[in-house]
Amino acid sequence: MTGVANRPLAEQYGLWIWLCHEHHTGKDGVQYNREKSDGIKRLAQIAFEARHDHETWMRLFRKSYLHVKIKYEYETED
Repeated sequence: MTGVANRPLAEQYGLWIWLCHEHHTGKDGVQYNREKSDGIKRLAQIAFEARHDHETWMRLFRKSYLHVKIKYEYETED
């Protein structure tokens, strides 16, 4: 979860992922790509709601990302 206000909650509930510099703040990283950022937030919401209910998510984070469509990108090594 992004934003200073949500960071403590994200850490408390384990809603964080490690990203390398390029995927975090690089040219097409989640910091500058709302589609990717919202997709990650959708995955976080799904994981949260597997253990808690939707009402708790909304009370804590105040926004639902379940409507976001996720595009999967795969990098392969040749």
